[in-house]
Amino acid sequence: MFYEISGKSGADQYFLELSTKARVNRAVIALQTLDDTIYQSPKQKYYTAIRVYDGISESYCKRLYPKYAEFERLLRALVSLIVTKAYGSAWREETVPEEMMADLKKNARGNLPISETLEQMDLSTVEEYLFAEREVVYEEVVAGSGENAKGTAGKTADFEQLSKEELCRLLEELRPTSLWERHFESLGSQKKWKEKIVGVHPVRNKVAHQKRISGAEYKQYRQLWKMLPD
Repeated sequence: MFYEISGKSGADQYFLELSTKARVNRAVIALQTLDDTIYQSPKQKYYTAIRVYDGISESYCKRLYPKYAEFERLLRALVSLIVTKAYGSAWREETVPEEMMADLKKNARGNLPISETLEQMDLSTVEEYLFAEREVVYEEVVAGSGENAKGTAGKTADFEQLSKEELCRLLEELRPTSLWERHFESLGSQKKWKEKIVGVHPVRNKVAHQKRISGAEYKQYRQLWKMLPD
């Protein structure tokens, strides 16, 4: 390990630079230990430590970013395949709320090809798109129940003419459901996937914006990728 202290004699500020020529895996651990020692030292009552450049977090971010980027690309590819299979080329009109679509076009600054729609969604928007409950127009659902099992039209409110299976189907249609529940359940429960995707938010924010990441967080985030569903 090498260190250099610079600053004019009697100045209010001095600069301490820690560096090493060792391999990254070993060097980061050593630098992290020194960094923690400085910031946890009781001697801090004599000085205020301000970190100017964080090479430790830079190393962690460089190693985590490819894993995060791969996860987000594969997630978008998965969503694109499923909704295209379910709705064809009209999937955007059928599944993306008008308000969300307006925001996506605004961010894209105008024309937004269908193939780039999901690319305009950040992780939180993808989460909302997949897991938000759809709005149910109850009148339309109930009105559509006027045809009984024999295919003959009946009164909308004549529920006594409906079979048990028809009533259960009607109640299910009246229940607000998410896009995931309607088309993605074969891949796993919404609860499990939502927990994993939400769990990625902290690392996404830190890695994408080059914020400080501790050694403990780095280990936690690496473990997170291993736990994500295939």
